[in-house]
Amino acid sequence: MKKLSLIVLTVFILVCGSALALVVLVNPNQFKPLLVNQVKAKTGLDLKIDGNIRWQFFPAIGFELGKTELKNPSGFSSVNLFKVDQVEIDISLFGLMEHQLQIGKVRLEGAEVHLETLKNGTSNLDALTLKTSAEQADKKAAPAENTKTSSDSQKSTVTVSAANSSEKKVPWQVSLEGIEVVNALFDIQNQQTQSYTKLHDVQLNLTEFAVGTWSNLRFGAKGQHNQQQFALSGTTQIRLAEDPLMTALKETEITASYDDQQMALKELKLSLPKFAIGQASELNYQLSGAKQDLTFSTQGKASLMVNKALTKVSVDQLTLDATVTGDSLPQTPLNVSLQAKLAYDSAAGKAQLWLDSLKANDLQWKGQASVELLQQPKIRFALTSPKFDVDAFLGVKAAKGDESSSTQSGTEKQKPATNDAVEADTPEPNLAALNNLDVAGTVKIGALKVQNMQLQNVDVDMKVLQGQVKLNHLNADLYQGKMTLQALLDAHQAPAHYTAKGAMTNVKVLPLLHDVAEKDLLEGTGNITFDIAGSGLTPKAIKQNLTGTMAINFADGAINGINIPHLIRTTYARIKGEKVTEENTKKTDFSALTATLKFDQGNMSTQDLQMQSPLLRIAGQGDANYIKQTMDMLFRTSIVGSLEGQGGKSIDDLRDVTIPLQIHGAWAQPKFRLKMDDVMKKKAEKELDRGLKKLDDKIKDEKTKKAVNSLLKGLFN
Repeated sequence: MKKLSLIVLTVFILVCGSALALVVLVNPNQFKPLLVNQVKAKTGLDLKIDGNIRWQFFPAIGFELGKTELKNPSGFSSVNLFKVDQVEIDISLFGLMEHQLQIGKVRLEGAEVHLETLKNGTSNLDALTLKTSAEQADKKAAPAENTKTSSDSQKSTVTVSAANSSEKKVPWQVSLEGIEVVNALFDIQNQQTQSYTKLHDVQLNLTEFAVGTWSNLRFGAKGQHNQQQFALSGTTQIRLAEDPLMTALKETEITASYDDQQMALKELKLSLPKFAIGQASELNYQLSGAKQDLTFSTQGKASLMVNKALTKVSVDQLTLDATVTGDSLPQTPLNVSLQAKLAYDSAAGKAQLWLDSLKANDLQWKGQASVELLQQPKIRFALTSPKFDVDAFLGVKAAKGDESSSTQSGTEKQKPATNDAVEADTPEPNLAALNNLDVAGTVKIGALKVQNMQLQNVDVDMKVLQGQVKLNHLNADLYQGKMTLQALLDAHQAPAHYTAKGAMTNVKVLPLLHDVAEKDLLEGTGNITFDIAGSGLTPKAIKQNLTGTMAINFADGAINGINIPHLIRTTYARIKGEKVTEENTKKTDFSALTATLKFDQGNMSTQDLQMQSPLLRIAGQGDANYIKQTMDMLFRTSIVGSLEGQGGKSIDDLRDVTIPLQIHGAWAQPKFRLKMDDVMKKKAEKELDRGLKKLDDKIKDEKTKKAVNSLLKGLFN
């Protein structure tokens, strides 16, 4: 045993002595020309070593390399493919004897990598890959005896391996004193795609790094990708495990920023007190930035967990509190809060969201959504909200504003006229994104306000697929009645085409018109069905291209703004030279009002309007242009009862006489005119018929009777 120890000691002394003699007697810098020639032969690239090469063999194997440059081929913008100012590394000799790989501190200073692709597709890495391919081809063409030698060598290796396999394997213990990277740079240019990426001021410092030991890591870098600029820095503690997936982090702090000239993330802060695969980890974050005239700040927290198979990520107890300000917002500031859960399964390609609460000022939502990451992403959702005031959220003022409407019946505020120039300049929305969507879901809202219209118990079921938006149904309670709607928007055509069918039943018309249009023209209980179609989604296109029909059936109501019985009475009194009495009530009651309206590219017409009341029968027809907002309607009125029912003296002598009433002019200020000349003519014809009847009784000769009738009736033709 003593002899064996003596032999080992002698061999060790000889090795160390030889290494010491090599270090003292041999200058490694004399090998620079050999290294340069070998690099040139292998890659065709020029290697330049300005700094000194130093090595050591005791008590550690290591080397130090000074400034070194690997030149680019000609034709590239950067002089160097690779450059480094200083490299240091060493490995302990004593540790190797005990199956311990003890690496000293690795230092890399001033390293630069420049990768470039020219317009013709040539890369500065081609010199390296082409040489490697050539060497592999040479090996394949080697003589057969080389193959035999290699085979023998393999047999020897297998034999040795088999012998060693019976021995007990001693695991290696790896440790690293530290890594330090100072002022590194990574530059990528691609002239084919006109893209540019640069990572600079790269700093990294890692303290003693070994399995089962906590190490400190500090890092930082700045970068640019085309017009985007970013920066990243942080600190953490890392504990390496024999199974890399069991590696843990703690006290992690990361700070980042981003700017692409459109949006600037001034500061993003992430904090992880601890993190390990398969365990829930608390995550805290802060974010602030600006986009055009908007500024925002956000903060929140979550519980993050990644499973051991690295296939599932879950984010529980996610909270978010954000404030957004800007003049372009409908409300400023906009305060947003969120409570939710997220889950992502990479094996199934599915992401899910459970929305416990989403608030944006007074707006509140809850529900869930899922996304399957297929070739065409599949999105499904179900959302609910107790109330949604769209007008308030979008900053739209109520129709009536703060001022009360005039107490005098029939007076209405005038809305600003439509700006035709603005409508003409409004472009069609770009709906190309709909072609790549597969979205379906439901929305339920307890109370909805839009365009000052009040709806309750809103139930929406919709789908977006292959460029089509389909509203399967929209059901809601509307002013003591019901509303149903189905619609389809087809974005395959330009401009987009749409169809809509629906109905409103037992709706109180007066409060609906009052809220939506600030008008009290009509009251009663309304039933409406419609079937319309059109193309184009701008206000002007909707008006110009709308076609379809609408059937209305109103009961037990009134037309406000005009008292038709009073208009007939006063006009008739003026003709007779009688005193005209004023009437304060400007409304015409009816028991039923029906009509079929036809829409045809800016014009609405009807040929079958009918209105009935105990006093009147009205049949109407005419047109209304909703682009110019003008109308020309003719109503034929017949008196079937006593006009005393709505005040004033009776004019029963006009009973059963058809009285034409024309309503024409602008919607805002319509004009009413009775064609009393026709009325008087019909009245005279009526009296003549009575007289002729009496005369016929007295004239016995038929020829004389016919001659007299023809003569008198000819007076009205």
